[in-house]
Amino acid sequence: MINLIEEALITMFLTIKKRLELLIETQKKVLNNEIVFDPDKANFGFKYLEQLFPVVHYEIKGYPCVAYNKFSDLIKFGVKVIPLELKFENETHPCKIELALLKEFTSLVTS
Repeated sequence: MINLIEEALITMFLTIKKRLELLIETQKKVLNNEIVFDPDKANFGFKYLEQLFPVVHYEIKGYPCVAYNKFSDLIKFGVKVIPLELKFENETHPCKIELALLKEFTSLVTS
């Protein structure tokens, strides 16, 4: 039990440099398919998927969640579960714009 508490404290006090290194390392794992987000599997292929906070269904377009395999994982993944809206065409769906912005932001942070 003390190990989990120590690991949680270490995680909280990581330096910005170490966080950036972990982010770059994690990004490489995703690009090399060592970490795979699989929408066909339960919890997108992770052991745990938890909703961050409750939302009112008709007021929000997505459900913010966190995904991870172990509590002690240094990097946990933010996942926004978005129900498909059929009133938008696939190529012009607002989520495509959000995804493009998130990819650009990630590349700016990691380069």
